[in-house]
Amino acid sequence: MTDSSPQPPSSEEHAALQRVLEALMAAGVDETVLSESAPEGLDAIQRVVARYLTFPGARRYTPLDVYAKAGVDEDWATALWRAMGFPEVPNDQKAFTDADVEALDLATRLFERAHLDRTVALQQARTMSQAVSRVAFANQDVIADFTTETDPLRRAEEAIELAKDTLPALDRLLVYMYRRHLAAATEQQLLIEGSEEGATNMTVGFADLSRFTSVTRELEPRDLAMLIDGFNGEAADVIVEAGGRLVKTIGDEVMFSSLDARAAAMIALELLEAVSPDKGYPPLRVGVATGDVIPREGDIFGPTVNLANRLVVVARPGTVLVDRATRDALASDARFEVTPIAARHLKGLGRVRPATKFTLRDNQIPTAWFNVVPSMPNPPSPPLHPGTKQPIGPADLAPLFPMALIEQEVSTAEWIDIPGKVLDVYRMYRPTPLVRAKRLEKELKTPARIYYKYEGGSPAGSHKPNTAIAQAYYNKAEKTKRLSTETGAGQWGSALAMSAAFFGLECKVYMVNASYHQKPGRRVMMETWGAKVVASPSTDTEAGRKILADDPDSPGSLGIAISEAVEDAATREDTKYSLGSVLNHVLLHQTVIGLEAKLQMEKAKDFPDVVIGCVGGGSNFSGLAFPFVPDVTKGGKQIKFVAAEPTACPTLTEGKFEYDFGDTAEMTPLVEMYTLGHRFVPPPIHAGGLRYHGDAPALCRLVQDGIIEAVAYPQTK
Repeated sequence: MTDSSPQPPSSEEHAALQRVLEALMAAGVDETVLSESAPEGLDAIQRVVARYLTFPGARRYTPLDVYAKAGVDEDWATALWRAMGFPEVPNDQKAFTDADVEALDLATRLFERAHLDRTVALQQARTMSQAVSRVAFANQDVIADFTTETDPLRRAEEAIELAKDTLPALDRLLVYMYRRHLAAATEQQLLIEGSEEGATNMTVGFADLSRFTSVTRELEPRDLAMLIDGFNGEAADVIVEAGGRLVKTIGDEVMFSSLDARAAAMIALELLEAVSPDKGYPPLRVGVATGDVIPREGDIFGPTVNLANRLVVVARPGTVLVDRATRDALASDARFEVTPIAARHLKGLGRVRPATKFTLRDNQIPTAWFNVVPSMPNPPSPPLHPGTKQPIGPADLAPLFPMALIEQEVSTAEWIDIPGKVLDVYRMYRPTPLVRAKRLEKELKTPARIYYKYEGGSPAGSHKPNTAIAQAYYNKAEKTKRLSTETGAGQWGSALAMSAAFFGLECKVYMVNASYHQKPGRRVMMETWGAKVVASPSTDTEAGRKILADDPDSPGSLGIAISEAVEDAATREDTKYSLGSVLNHVLLHQTVIGLEAKLQMEKAKDFPDVVIGCVGGGSNFSGLAFPFVPDVTKGGKQIKFVAAEPTACPTLTEGKFEYDFGDTAEMTPLVEMYTLGHRFVPPPIHAGGLRYHGDAPALCRLVQDGIIEAVAYPQTK
């Protein structure tokens, strides 16, 4: 049988023990306590050090002594002691100090003064205890060096230093932070709007690291702890900076709240950026819901919280999933685009229809246009002078265009900065949404994921302002007074009329005759912005009069309207010409569409297999497709580009690839493109903007080189 009684210390241990006892006695530890612990050796002394230096004072009172001195009954004192998170002590054990007596008396008087019944008082005590207990265990890091030191004297010395300096400083810091948080909570309480007794309306979010279970199997414990610490730190910074509240952290998940749904939405989006795979984190997903919650003990509860917690479970990694109430709260804020998704069955909540929200903030609008020419296998051939048939130079184009646009037209730079004043106007309607067409997918019964980029949110209702704003800006900068242009269906004319008004320019629009009569609303819109609009062919120009002489009922064409607008500009010193499609600088400006789409596809965790768009002169399709071209020509990705045109004007599918004039009267330079002939007059189909005999040279070259596929369809199929 082994003797388990304590062994007396050796002479060396005894000497070390004496040094420790002397140091502790000098620090104020009760001599009786030390004398009782000394025979048990250094382990007992270490326990004394941990207990008495973190909570000093002589343990001289039993529980009954404390109740008597504080003047409280035993039942209340015992319940309060448990609520504060401390274990019960036998009635005959001296375990309490004067500080315990004071705390019991203080708590009793405090709760009585606040007129709290005992149930609420215990609830408050429990809440405070849980918060402080967590802080205390977290602060073990502060004393780690002292508790792991092997030399007894050094351990005692460090413990004494801790007791004198570090712990009092922690006390003051805790009081300071509590007061600060109390002030914030009190201020927030004044702003709360409750819909029913005890309920508060707010927005709640859960952010969760996806694939966390598999990550835990891959990482060492220390690395896993660092990952969680980093996640919690990043999340806390984002939430607090945006004015939200970090309610709690739960391992790989954080819960936050805000009284403002818009602030909560921004927190969700900022979290996706701050906690990103680029920083070594698993993909984050966020669920957000708005409604009544019940605040209790520093936490919040209720169906809204449950809904947010369920939404994060079904959210795709890298996305934010919001409920209808949050969607409605964001509807008037242009920073957010909310896209409906299919209804989901959420455990415990039945069938709900959440909405995905992928948006680009104002500061994510592209700040440079993308020039596709450096990414093309073969660049477009140079334009030729209409008279000499030789390559034209800047001086030949100067009567029609400002020099900045001429430079962009011939530029081989991959990126061209967008001026700040242009960006300022872009922000009226950009960024524009990329929408998943779920209902169309369902109607087509297709497994394909269909997205569309919606450009109809601009004041003019189309993509055309992307270049109209830029062209008006550059003309104004070079002191142009007046602009002339053509328009088919009226989208381009509306965009330029609007942009001219923004920059204080006059505007004359030659509108294709068929569309002038088919679309009076567009004409009125242009005139509302101050433009003068005439049907083309018109009697205002020599080119128009010649056409009318031959065909008084001519429906017009874009080629004819271009001739009139070019003649107008060429015959007036104060006027420059603006073209809404075809030219390189126009396509350049439209690439903001595709650049945004690429970012939005990243947010959707998707990438296109097919990029498709309608083609008239090429600006709409090219603006979307061109930013993806380098992924094919340089990146080796497989993307099918499909340019769809009307069979009434099948330029790409039936035209010849050759040099031709851009207008009917042979006033413009000749460009190498697919063309139906510059005298071709298409039938007056409703899609007036697609009735052009040629196409953008850069687009045509990419079709010629097999990068882009062209197809044609009738307007009724």
